[in-house]
Amino acid sequence: MAKIIKKRSFGGTPAVDFLDLSYLMPLVSAATLKDSGEPPLIFGSPLRIGASAAQAAGRLTRGVAYEMFVRSLMSTFHEAIDVRSANVAKWITSQYEGRDYPYVIIGPPIGSLIYLAAVLDAPFLPVNYSLAVKHRQLNPDSMKDHIGYAEKIASSLLKKDDNIEIIHEYNPIHQRFRIKNGSLLRCRFKSLPVAYEKFIKTNLRPKGTVIAVEARVPWRQYKLSKDFYHQVGQLGGIPCEEYLFGSSRLNMFLGRFMQTEAVYKLGQDTDVLPEAKFGVSPGIRIGAIAAADNLGRNALHLYTSDIYLLNHLVSQLFLRCARREGLRPQFCYVHSGNFIAPSVSIKSLMMPIWVPSPCYPALDFVNNYLSKYPFHVDEILLSFEPSIEEAPDFLQLRRWRESLERVAPVKLIGMNPVQYPYQMTSIFNNWPQLNSWAKKHRQPLTIRVSSDIVIEEAEKCGIGFQFYDNA
Repeated sequence: MAKIIKKRSFGGTPAVDFLDLSYLMPLVSAATLKDSGEPPLIFGSPLRIGASAAQAAGRLTRGVAYEMFVRSLMSTFHEAIDVRSANVAKWITSQYEGRDYPYVIIGPPIGSLIYLAAVLDAPFLPVNYSLAVKHRQLNPDSMKDHIGYAEKIASSLLKKDDNIEIIHEYNPIHQRFRIKNGSLLRCRFKSLPVAYEKFIKTNLRPKGTVIAVEARVPWRQYKLSKDFYHQVGQLGGIPCEEYLFGSSRLNMFLGRFMQTEAVYKLGQDTDVLPEAKFGVSPGIRIGAIAAADNLGRNALHLYTSDIYLLNHLVSQLFLRCARREGLRPQFCYVHSGNFIAPSVSIKSLMMPIWVPSPCYPALDFVNNYLSKYPFHVDEILLSFEPSIEEAPDFLQLRRWRESLERVAPVKLIGMNPVQYPYQMTSIFNNWPQLNSWAKKHRQPLTIRVSSDIVIEEAEKCGIGFQFYDNA
């Protein structure tokens, strides 16, 4: 069921971050498996009208409106500390009950994995979830104040939950307005949740396969206490060292907010650890493979340090499925962040190309992939999440359009080129416009792929793999 965002209301849903892929991907995956076109979030009319008015009013009004919006979706301190990883895992698996599956995918919330799940007819089970916990407004650059509040939340959670490690996601560049109003905490499962193992036993077919995906993305973090870490920045076009030691472009960015030097460094050493959102605890991988073995199911372990390779794998699998049906994907969907659409891609034979953000490494990957695409592309749909802060690593839309239009005509979905990248209304416009397009381009993909084909394409893409034949 979609989450209705009229006011902050958790209902039967854990008090997690509604705007995070770890929440959205299970909802979207379940809707795709049920052949439902329902969007994962439904925004009420007052919210949509207010956002449109704020968008037209100018930068200051837009920023205030966005802050109010994200704050309304955050949990309170007491709601957050009542969240338990076991209950989150139960809620996730409950989305998929009612049938059995040939595969179960367990991995980090990387957008491209939602399409791997779609092409395999498999549920996706995330290895982490996010909490967005409101607090009094804090200067986004006062890092120690943010750490102090995050420590209170983490301490309460870790005392009552021994199956999580918590990473404080402090990003004063891309999440500036959000962290001003609340703490963002990534809770990562340390071992396979009991609910996941029960789901494999009950819902994975006797000769089915557990696919454990591990993204070995490194990032410098501070270990503050047992199972509690602090990460500055996020994966995109800015390396972790630049957040810690500063740069001229970050100083220029902070100048817009009347701040000074952009250095976010503590007086202690950092450790190179798995990145907060996309990294995976070793216990999850070990637990998933062991559970498959214990239950007499096969297991496939996929691993890479380059998440773009996972997107390459998914696009190749879409291509393989289409060619087996004598078809070709004539449309491409280039998109970022939360703007995932597996149902539309399957029903319209549209090749998905997901990137974490519209930064230069993303453009480089998309250009390289499309330059080697063996067929003619009729149209490229382009949809990027907004950056209300106008992050310095977000490339201008003009650069993207000029590059992609060398391949095919570009159609913007949910975006106004005059307002990009700070168009907050694109959050509301994306899914309706995409579904409207899909109704006019219906060409469903019916064939799914086998694990042998996944392994074959993974090897071609340079993704590491290990197959365990237990069935």
